[in-house]
Amino acid sequence: AAESYRKIRAKLYVYKNETHAKVLSVTSTTAGEGKTTLTSNLAISFAQAGGRVLVVDADMRHPALQNAFQVEKQPGLAEYLDGAVGWEGAIRENVLPGLSVMPCGSGGLRSAELLESPRLKTFLAQAREKYDIVVLDTPPVLGVADSTILSNVTDATIFVIQASRNPKWLVRRARMELDSAGAHVIGAVLNRVRSRRGEYYYYHRYYPTKA
Repeated sequence: AAESYRKIRAKLYVYKNETHAKVLSVTSTTAGEGKTTLTSNLAISFAQAGGRVLVVDADMRHPALQNAFQVEKQPGLAEYLDGAVGWEGAIRENVLPGLSVMPCGSGGLRSAELLESPRLKTFLAQAREKYDIVVLDTPPVLGVADSTILSNVTDATIFVIQASRNPKWLVRRARMELDSAGAHVIGAVLNRVRSRRGEYYYYHRYYPTKA
């Protein structure tokens, strides 16, 4: 798995160097497809390569990064967007060498309203200056508007798909929603692929699409 994350990181570095994209969002069609696992491990991989990395939990309805990195949930993104703290006050710096974490805070059912705040664009613009890479863990596309809002203000979106979980038409519908929101989907990571021997195991493969 670690080698697979390195391969994804290498492809993203090429894309970053070609396009100057620094803010990435990670989403999926539905819950449970591995987007948070990808987000956290991809952020760690970037930090291990020497980058200054910020990982943001923008999934306010089902936050998970505070558990993955063992940081306090509040204050976080929600408190910043609500004006309670400055964005730097919502970040846990150097949780791991080179890696900082912004937890989600207490957004809950107000998440879509908070994410439409102009403070979000201000934060992302300033985070671009401070960090080499900013990675956002966002909610699944179907069911809530949060992911499409976030994909519209980030430089690129990575789409996580778990093999055999959702029918193809549902995945296509999610992709169409991203496209209609103006998201720039640069590729997909396919999880839980059946091997030729008929066994299931985790491995991640990155499929770049044309820009």
